[in-house]
Amino acid sequence: MQAELQPLHQPKQAALSRSGHVSLERLINCYVVPNPEGAPSPASIHGSDEPASWTTVGAGPIRGMVRAGQYVYVVSGPTLYRVDSGKGVFTIGGIAGSGVVRMIASTTQVLIAVPGSFVYVATPTTLAIVINVSSINGMAQQDGYGFLTQQGTDQVWATNLDDLDTVAADAFTTADAFTDLCMGCASKGRNLVVFKEETIELLYNAGLSPFPFVRGQPGVIERGCYASGSISADADSVRFLGNDRRVYELRGYEVREISTPQIAYRLAQAYSPESAEAITYSKWGHTFYVLSLSYFTVVYDTTTGLWHERKSTSLARWGIHGYVNAFGKHLVGDHDGNTVYALDDTQSSTEYIPQIVMAPLFGGGPRVVCDELYVDIETGTTNSETLESTILLDWSEDDGRTWVGQRTGSLGSIGGYGQRLRWTRLGSFYRRTFRLTMTGTGVEQVGLAGVSNTLLRYPVMQQPYAKLAVLR
Repeated sequence: MQAELQPLHQPKQAALSRSGHVSLERLINCYVVPNPEGAPSPASIHGSDEPASWTTVGAGPIRGMVRAGQYVYVVSGPTLYRVDSGKGVFTIGGIAGSGVVRMIASTTQVLIAVPGSFVYVATPTTLAIVINVSSINGMAQQDGYGFLTQQGTDQVWATNLDDLDTVAADAFTTADAFTDLCMGCASKGRNLVVFKEETIELLYNAGLSPFPFVRGQPGVIERGCYASGSISADADSVRFLGNDRRVYELRGYEVREISTPQIAYRLAQAYSPESAEAITYSKWGHTFYVLSLSYFTVVYDTTTGLWHERKSTSLARWGIHGYVNAFGKHLVGDHDGNTVYALDDTQSSTEYIPQIVMAPLFGGGPRVVCDELYVDIETGTTNSETLESTILLDWSEDDGRTWVGQRTGSLGSIGGYGQRLRWTRLGSFYRRTFRLTMTGTGVEQVGLAGVSNTLLRYPVMQQPYAKLAVLR
């Protein structure tokens, strides 16, 4: 029996298979980054952006956020606030309801829709109800107009040009190519995209009055939207949860599915998928579409086309809601509380713990012995006098029903860059799935403009290896 060192399959995305016998592969609070040519492995695994407390606003929860000019407007609990770059918080007025809101803004005005209730317009110091419209489930901006889709109807409303606080009584059109009802809208390129239950209608600016847009050619796509809050756009495309509970991307006039069969199965089994909410943000060369449901959050990395998961320790999902890019930061709101966070890859806490579940390891029939397991990972960034930085290794031999082992590995003391993370005497098995969980975080000293800063950071993981022997 000769043990040989061999590379293991490096996890690429959240497999979320229907059966653990197929695969338990998962990436939680971490994601894959392709490596340049000549690197130790084709890709590496990085910790995902972690919400670090920036300020608190109102009583919470954070129901919606938008940037307008020099302020960020936040609906927290029953109240609308404006927040400046110095974290000053100013109360503007009361907002009905308790659920999520939809928000758009010009430089001086903010439009706020409470689904099933009122639409408000705010300035830095005032708040009023917009007449003629209510029960709005989606909003977008295009060519200086604000557009609103009315829940339970096929009507799309438009504000006055460069004036969000006025919606004329006749400033609407009907998206009536088919008889399904409006679910929301988005702006994409030169089009206003109206999402309905079974179809999508594309409108363009024809300069008409009182409603300036008309349906173009091709003007209808036969794919509906299941959740208003799942609609989220960036410069390239619009993504949404489709009426078949799969995730789609609209690029130009083409709709293509981006969910894997495993992600689609998870979404099909989800509780209350109509309440799904999404944000899209770009950082470090990656654009992330973050889709949160009641009990889980999945993230599509548009740069790699791969999915991963995000999760708060105290919740079954990632505990954020809403997003704005303001004051040089990526700001998100607290799903349950009153905190506004900044997404930061250098902060750490026990609330957002990276976990990697590898693909199953088996000998193709015979029982195998695992003498050693190596993980090619950054070491030597830990200051053991201030933080304990370790990784927990455990494993399952019954398709994820139970996890055993509980073996701890150290990332090494500060400066010990050559240390290799290694576990030995791991026993024999027919089939086993290894799992790695970060239980602490390293500290690295970084000189910036002559100033030494202490940054908390997750190490970058490359390739795992195992020394295996087959028992004959």
